Amino acid sequence: METTLVLENVAKSTGGDKYKWIGGNSIYIPQNLSRIENVAAQKLTLKIYDEHIENSLKFKLTTLARGNGGDKYICETNEKFIIYFPQMISRKSDNAIDMSIKNASFNKNIYIILES
Repeated sequence: METTLVLENVAKSTGGDKYKWIGGNSIYIPQNLSRIENVAAQKLTLKIYDEHIENSLKFKLTTLARGNGGDKYICETNEKFIIYFPQMISRKSDNAIDMSIKNASFNKNIYIILES
């Protein structure tokens, strides 16, 4: 899966730059991944994979969403880089309508590549 992130707000100091993504939700990208020569990229391409791809960041499932929110994944190499992946990405189901926890299987790891 591939999606475009659009810069929403530049971090003032050490936090992540805020980008809009799937469904209008926001995601904070660490500055070392979102900036080129200390300038935040206006757009980033986020590529999501179920398996390891060279140069990808590995995210591990830590918390399942209870309602309609996203399942929490933490980056293996930067524990401050947390993404709440929408359930349509995080959960697989034979029945697309039934995404309940008891009937879905989960991607325990998600791999992403960010490109500017």
